[in-house]
Amino acid sequence: IHHECNHDHHIKDINLRETSQNYINHPYDKSISSSRRRQLVLSSTNTSPIRIRPYFDPDTITTSNGLTTDQINYMKQLISVSIEYYQQFINVIPISGSLQLQRQCRSYIPTEFAEACLSYYSEDQCGDVDIPKEHFGPQLTYTYTQGNQTAYFDTASSGNGVAETDLILYVSFGSFGSCGGSTLAYASSCYNDQYNRPIAGTINFCPYMFNNNNGVETWRSDALTTLHEMTHILVMSSSLFDKFIDPLTGDTRENIIEYVNNQKY
Repeated sequence: IHHECNHDHHIKDINLRETSQNYINHPYDKSISSSRRRQLVLSSTNTSPIRIRPYFDPDTITTSNGLTTDQINYMKQLISVSIEYYQQFINVIPISGSLQLQRQCRSYIPTEFAEACLSYYSEDQCGDVDIPKEHFGPQLTYTYTQGNQTAYFDTASSGNGVAETDLILYVSFGSFGSCGGSTLAYASSCYNDQYNRPIAGTINFCPYMFNNNNGVETWRSDALTTLHEMTHILVMSSSLFDKFIDPLTGDTRENIIEYVNNQKY
């Protein structure tokens, strides 16, 4: 089966958010001296293979959604081998402690320093997947009483994040917006850290994945499709190009995209 990549259409509806993570001696941390940051950039001792943790959406990857047990296991195997592949070749500065996402602010007021959030949305999604409460960290919330400001960490609607993880992969199945035609799957980033590295992304498998002739599963082709789509989460996406960082300066790079004969490269 031929896969039609629908990524450029899909990312039009994606709201890429930033949520800071804890790192030890990150080379882009500008509170560290420039000479020390340069040493960290040139050293590989502070990097480790990326730790990718999949979360399979219980609402869509289930037999009650029309999938067979074999089809569910097939998708899990595709994700597993793709993760193993990327963990062989991609090293990152590991997150210290657990990876903690932040909910979107629903209402806020401006202050002289920044916007102070008064309340957060109770639910949040990555792609078509509802993010579990446990994946969120405590939320800094402000209250105002008679002109007095009080800040506190709201833990009632959060958890402890995801331990030993550098990227959370939210996996779903269904004929959602970007499925159609010969699209087998689509993917994108949802969250970046403060240094513009993707830390959460989504991949959705379309029903066309299982429209094989005579039910024959073309494993190699489907594995390559999964790898291709995961690359959109990690790096190859126009939503990420303007966030690339020059490792020697820690500043975002310019002119990432070049046009040659009216083609983007």
